[in-house]
Amino acid sequence: MANILVIDDEEDIRLILKEILELEGHSITTSENGKNINNNDLPNYDLVITDIFMPDQDGMQIIMDVKRLVPDMNIIAISGGAFFGVDNTLKTAQLLGARYTINKPFDIDDVVKKVNTLVSTS
Repeated sequence: MANILVIDDEEDIRLILKEILELEGHSITTSENGKNINNNDLPNYDLVITDIFMPDQDGMQIIMDVKRLVPDMNIIAISGGAFFGVDNTLKTAQLLGARYTINKPFDIDDVVKKVNTLVSTS
C-alpha cells in the first residue's frame, strides 16, 4: 500500500508502529533520528511519522526539512509533550506542516485510522 518512514528515538515505539502498520499492508522504514535519513530517498515515501522530542535532531526540524524538500509530504507528529506541554508542541508541529498529531501514549487504532486516511488521499 504505502511506503512510510517512522522516526522515533524510542526503539519500542518504532517496533510497535512498524509491526502494526506492516499488518495493514504498508512498507515501513524506521530511523532513530532524522540525521540517518537520506534526503534523496524522501520523495519515495508516502508518509513520514516523526516523534518531536529526540536527542540528536528534534521532530520540529525534521518536519521543516521534509517540507522544504518535499512540500506535499504527509506528516504525522507524535509527542509525549516533554517540558513544553503536549498541546503546545503538537500545535506547533501542525503549524510547521504536520497533517495530524498524536499524543503519547497513543491508541493504535487512532494511528492506523490517521495513517490510512492520509495514504488513501495521496
